[in-house]
Amino acid sequence: MKKILFSLLILLNLNGYAQSYDVNEFKIPLKVILPENLDILNSRELSGINTRITTLVTQTGLSGGAYAYTNFVIFPKILINSMDIVETGMTNIYKTSIDISLFVKDVENDIIFGTTTITINGNGLSRDLAIANAIQSFPKHDDKIDLFFKSSKSKIIDYYNAKCSTILEKADGLASQQRYEEAIGLVYSIPEEIACFSTGLKKVSTYYKAYQNRVCNSKIQAAKVKAASRDFVGALDILTDLDPLTTCRSESEKIIAKCFSNLTAEDVRNYKTLLLFYQNENELEKRRIKAARDISVAYYRSQPSTIIYNSRYEYNRLILF
Repeated sequence: MKKILFSLLILLNLNGYAQSYDVNEFKIPLKVILPENLDILNSRELSGINTRITTLVTQTGLSGGAYAYTNFVIFPKILINSMDIVETGMTNIYKTSIDISLFVKDVENDIIFGTTTITINGNGLSRDLAIANAIQSFPKHDDKIDLFFKSSKSKIIDYYNAKCSTILEKADGLASQQRYEEAIGLVYSIPEEIACFSTGLKKVSTYYKAYQNRVCNSKIQAAKVKAASRDFVGALDILTDLDPLTTCRSESEKIIAKCFSNLTAEDVRNYKTLLLFYQNENELEKRRIKAARDISVAYYRSQPSTIIYNSRYEYNRLILF
C-alpha cells in the first residue's frame, strides 16, 4: 500500500525545495572491496575480514559496505607471513601471522588518501582454524587504525572542498547529456561536511526530476498495458517511481483514477489513512532523495570492478586500472 500511496502523490502539488534529509545517508561514502577469489583465504575467511573492515569504517564516521555510492574505496592487501606447525606430542598446533595492509583510494583519479598495515596472529588445530582465530583478533579499536581513518577522512574532506565546484560542473555536464544516473551518483557522494553539500543536494533533486521526465513515458505505456488487463495494482506499482512533478503528471492522474475506481473500499480507507502522513512536504522530499540514492547505488553497482587481485603467484600483489 505504501508503494500505491507514493504513486498517488502525483496528485499533490509540491512547491520549492525542502531541506529535509537523513544525515546518516551523507556520511563520507567509502566502499569496501575485497577480492572475490584468493588462494590463501577461503570465502568464509574473506567474509570475516570484510565484516571487520566494514565495522571499522562505520564506527569511525564513514559509511561502508559493498554498495556504497562512491569512487572512494577501502581495500586490503593480504599477506600470510608465516604458517608454522608446533609439535606438542599428541596434537599439532598451527600458528600463523598475517599482514593486512589497508588502503583508502579514489580509484577514478588514482589518489591514495591513506594506508596502514595491521598484523594479526592466530593459532588452532588446523590451518583454517589458525586463520579464523587470527581474523577474530582483528582489532576493533586501535590508535594506529584510528589515526589512519582520521587522516584519510580529513584528506577526503580537503579533496572535496578543493574540487567541489569542479565536481558540480562535471555533474551539470553529465546531466546536459541526459546521463542523469551518473550525474546523480557523482553529486550524491558529496558528504555533509563539505561546504557545497546543500548546493549539491539541490542539484540531486533537479537531476532526479529530469531523470523521471526521461523515463515517465515508458512507465506510462507499461502502466496502461497493466490497467488494460485489469492488473490495477501492477499498474500502480509501475507508477510508484514517478515523481509528482513529471511531465507525465496528467496522464498518470488518469490511470491512477481508473485504478482506484477498481480498488476495494478497504484499500481506499488504507490509502486515506496513509495519505495524512505523506502529505508532509518534507517527507516527500526525503523519499525523493532516497530514490536518488537508490539510483546512485545502482549506478556504482553497475560499474566494473576497479580492483583485481592476482593471487596465484603473488597473492599480495594488487593491480589497479
